[in-house]
Amino acid sequence: MFDKDILKKNLDLVEVQAIEKEDLAYWLYHRARYQNTVQSILKEYEGRDLAKVRILDIGSHYLHLPIILRKYGFTLYGFDIKNFTEKNFIKRRAKKENIDNRTIHSNLEDGTFPFEENEKFDLILFTETLEHLSFQPHKMWEGIFKLLKKEGKVYITTPNSLSLRRIAYQLFRILHFEGYGPKLEDLLLKPSNALHWKEYSPKEIRKYFAILGHKVSLCVNYYRYKKLIRSFSPLDIIGLFFNLIAFPIKPLREELEIWVTPQDK
Repeated sequence: MFDKDILKKNLDLVEVQAIEKEDLAYWLYHRARYQNTVQSILKEYEGRDLAKVRILDIGSHYLHLPIILRKYGFTLYGFDIKNFTEKNFIKRRAKKENIDNRTIHSNLEDGTFPFEENEKFDLILFTETLEHLSFQPHKMWEGIFKLLKKEGKVYITTPNSLSLRRIAYQLFRILHFEGYGPKLEDLLLKPSNALHWKEYSPKEIRKYFAILGHKVSLCVNYYRYKKLIRSFSPLDIIGLFFNLIAFPIKPLREELEIWVTPQDK
């Protein structure tokens, strides 16, 4: 049975024992999201022998999710670019937690991943990544689905384009004749892989896989992990107001959690 108190203790334990100054700010910003994700995964695999559940984290970064999930006995794999996987503290972390963390030497777009044909997974994590993709993802999804076992699933988290806070923000920009979509400052000053090129609604996610030619079943949940009060700027105060309105109306919440199960494997 899932226990929220045990999950909180495990998060506290990871924060004390594993997190270092290099990734502390990232951990603190995303901790509530990790809690939601681990809670969902534990509920999904309740009653299973967790040691036999193989999980792959695409874009493993600092290994935050893998080290939490290891506390519950799951078998964890990850991969990322060498900028992350070759950092000494991440290598130490992977070795200590017994996480097989590999380096991808090609682009996600190619759909070629650092695993053999016989290496399959029960669950693939694709968290906070979809919105950053600026390429046609046909080969990528073919490669991801090939890594799944017969009844395997992909777990996605991504911003909800129809969240009330985002709609209000874009209306504010339009009414001030600033335009809409990604901000010009972000397009010109941020690294391209840090931009939100496209945020999705649940309806668009369904259409997304249909256009790619994949028959899938989707289970969509709505949540929020960012703080209600983020600053005392006028925009964030207005955002707080809209988030409070959206709280009882699930489709207007800020984030999407999507379980994808291929039906054509």
